[in-house]
Amino acid sequence: MSIGCVLDDTDPRIRAIYTEAFDRMEYEYKRKKEWEERKNKENAETEKIDEPKPLPRQARPNNETKAPEQLAWGKFENVFLTQKQHDDFCVHVGNVNEANKIIDSLSCKLADGTKTSNNHFATLISWADWQKKNDAEKNTQNTNNETFAEREGRRQRKILERFGMV
Repeated sequence: MSIGCVLDDTDPRIRAIYTEAFDRMEYEYKRKKEWEERKNKENAETEKIDEPKPLPRQARPNNETKAPEQLAWGKFENVFLTQKQHDDFCVHVGNVNEANKIIDSLSCKLADGTKTSNNHFATLISWADWQKKNDAEKNTQNTNNETFAEREGRRQRKILERFGMV
């Protein structure tokens, strides 16, 4: 036994504590080493069994590998819609400029890889509905809010009423 800082002339109870701690530490190191060896062995076995992973889905080139009736839309020309879908989307939004902004935002998200979509038309419709819902919530919040002067006046009246000055 080699405990380094605990000398033979120290209290036997302290030596026992140090000895127990030292033995426990050796046991834990041994367990950790066995666990790492077992984990490395499992990893080596699973790497042999695993099939090769498919390559990530590539973005479609501008006007290739798409249905012939679809056209490329958006800033990066990677949003594929038929002319009828584009017209329906513009009618759904109600404004051609707003519709093109939403199409451009989808185009940017598709280009940088943060978004993938199998059906661009469905994605655009859901985004437009979400945006309408959020705009409606903002409008109701703004109409229900009172101005700062009204709020401040109400606060001051409450203070005066509390002290019986009104």
